[in-house]
Amino acid sequence: MKIHNQIILSLNDAQKILKQLQMQGKKIVLTNGCYDLLHIGHVFSLKFAKAQGDILVVAVNDDSSVRLLKGNLRPIIPAKMRMELLSELKVVDYVIPFSENNALEVVKAIKPNIYVKGADYDLKNTPEGIEVLKYGGKILTVPLVPCISTTSIIEKIKKMQLSSEEMRK
Repeated sequence: MKIHNQIILSLNDAQKILKQLQMQGKKIVLTNGCYDLLHIGHVFSLKFAKAQGDILVVAVNDDSSVRLLKGNLRPIIPAKMRMELLSELKVVDYVIPFSENNALEVVKAIKPNIYVKGADYDLKNTPEGIEVLKYGGKILTVPLVPCISTTSIIEKIKKMQLSSEEMRK
């Protein structure tokens, strides 16, 4: 994937930049996800993550890894567009694409001081969380915003579509 945005970085470029920032005493925070349909739960989570340190890095699943995690009908929005959208949020400092089904390789490469995920994850038992704790980093979960998720938004759209079709009959 060709990346022109200075905030959207390859893992290799991010590793170099973030290492320098850490040497300057900056606290690096990493979070990751699909961010298929950006919603208030994502914004809340990103704001929480940013508040934990100086630099917020968001690792984004590429399209193939989203399909593996969420099924063949996902993602709805292509990775390049999802990353561009995230890069425009003022709380986000850097965006990194990744293709695995977890962000372990990203964690190993950039060694964030803090790794943040939603409270629906048991971080102590995820590959990323285990790795962060192994090198002395901190893991945090952010409370979920009730009743909002990409999956619930998609389900609501489906119900609205079915209802609309039934009304036309």
